[in-house]
Amino acid sequence: MAGRLKTGAPRRRRAGDGPKSAVSLILGTGTSGVMMAEKKATKKKTAASAAETKTTKKKTTKAKKTSRTPKKKVAENARMKLFWGVFNHSMKEVAKYDYSQKKQAEARAKELAANSKTPYFVQKVKEPVVDEKDT
Repeated sequence: MAGRLKTGAPRRRRAGDGPKSAVSLILGTGTSGVMMAEKKATKKKTAASAAETKTTKKKTTKAKKTSRTPKKKVAENARMKLFWGVFNHSMKEVAKYDYSQKKQAEARAKELAANSKTPYFVQKVKEPVVDEKDT
């Protein structure tokens, strides 16, 4: 059972999974030894290249700071008033009633639908309130 996963599939073999000789362990050869030698070599190369780039780089001038643009102030939410609108099939508003007059708006929609073949319906409409101070 050793060497198998819980699902029962055989375990995949990887490079360096096999038995190693005592000589390869002592001398550091084999797959792990090669990997260590490569790591040391790449560290030396990167250290040398970093030293070269430090000497060849000239001091760069600081970039000028850009002035920040002031944030736009968010406009206050305008007050809205709710109405009942009577609309035809092409979303064109035919009539508008106060919110408290829903029954009258529905009656108007039924009357218009009975007189013509096109359907009419009632829907809420929000409009901004115009203050007397603004005008």
